[in-house]
Amino acid sequence: EWTIDDGSGPVMLDDMMFSFVPTVGNEYEVTGPLTYSFSNFKILPRDENDVVDVTPGGSGPDFSVSFDATSSTGTYTMTVGFSPGATDGYDDGIDSYAPPAPPPPVFDAALTWGGNRYYTQILNGSDDDLVEHEYGIALSYGTDNLIEMVWDNTGWSDLMSSCVLQDAFGGLLGIDIDMLTVTSLTLNDPAFNTLKLKVTPDSSGLSVDVSDILPEVFVLRQNYPNPFNPVTTLRYNLPEQATVNIIIYDMLGRMITQLVSAKQEPGYRSVQWDATDSFGNPVSAGIYLYQIQAGEFVQTRKMVLLK
Repeated sequence: EWTIDDGSGPVMLDDMMFSFVPTVGNEYEVTGPLTYSFSNFKILPRDENDVVDVTPGGSGPDFSVSFDATSSTGTYTMTVGFSPGATDGYDDGIDSYAPPAPPPPVFDAALTWGGNRYYTQILNGSDDDLVEHEYGIALSYGTDNLIEMVWDNTGWSDLMSSCVLQDAFGGLLGIDIDMLTVTSLTLNDPAFNTLKLKVTPDSSGLSVDVSDILPEVFVLRQNYPNPFNPVTTLRYNLPEQATVNIIIYDMLGRMITQLVSAKQEPGYRSVQWDATDSFGNPVSAGIYLYQIQAGEFVQTRKMVLLK
């Protein structure tokens, strides 16, 4: 049982405090547990006399986004996001647990966070915690060994400074998707049964000009799709103005074509290659190298062209 005294006399409450509506900014003396929170209502201990401030959950990012994992047998929708009234654990009425995965070969998909499986997991949104948060995605393939992941990223750049989908090794196996610019991923290898979803919320989830968010280091990212036929996108990050050259080579080191040769401003950049050489002729299937030179920065990656 709880009692709350606002100065006019104590009021008895039930153990969930549903019968009392506090006024933000007022002070109350509370007798009862001091660990209670529900939605954006929190009881925060102030001193040893159980006198507390009743405050809302604070300011910060407040949004959710969803994406689908689909196979021939059905679709799972997963939702992530942030709210000042949520915790980083399970919140009744906000989050949604997923059941244990069925035995293979049955299609299944769920978020993983803190050792639990979820369809919806909303984390605490705080202006003091605008850092990368890493969810897991657990996948089980059906008999067709095919999973299509799809999302509508309209407006996502206003909510997040980054949202990246990677393989379990942080993109080293070729899955490194910027979900703010790409809207789907096709998986046909059951070895990719665990993905990483890295989400960095923007300040308070308010609309911002993405051009104001600049990368901190030079990076050449893995092309997408990979393997590809016949078009793929090469993405790279420029933390400062630089003269940029992006060149395609074959495995013998012979230059195939040059995609970029220009001075560029800092930001998140991309360029497409349509599997043609510098004369516009289609190239043969195989492994190709793409290299960026930006000032003193040089990085090379491999990509696979299928026919």
